Amino acid sequence: LRTVDHRTDVYAVGILAFKFAMGCSPFGRSVAAIAVNQLAGKWAFPRTGVWSSMTPEYRAFVELCMTQDRDKRPQMEDLKKHPWFAGINWNTINAEKPPLSVD
Repeated sequence: LRTVDHRTDVYAVGILAFKFAMGCSPFGRSVAAIAVNQLAGKWAFPRTGVWSSMTPEYRAFVELCMTQDRDKRPQMEDLKKHPWFAGINWNTINAEKPPLSVD
């Protein structure tokens, strides 16, 4: 049994980013396929369609987060330096006003 740690969180970020972009799980569409593929750690990124229209930085970010070998997954601090986050100042982000407001 493997320990759940920050590398699991990085993996989860990749799954969520994929789902946000694609509207489905990277492990398949049926409940059975998702369960089997998730346990086996099997997935394939689409080569056409919506996925191919995403920026190369976004695709690289998701693929990096979902690196199969957990020992090779980046730390969160490394992810913050990824080109997809270019232009974000992580030291001041909490003080910035969100681009959208519900006020």
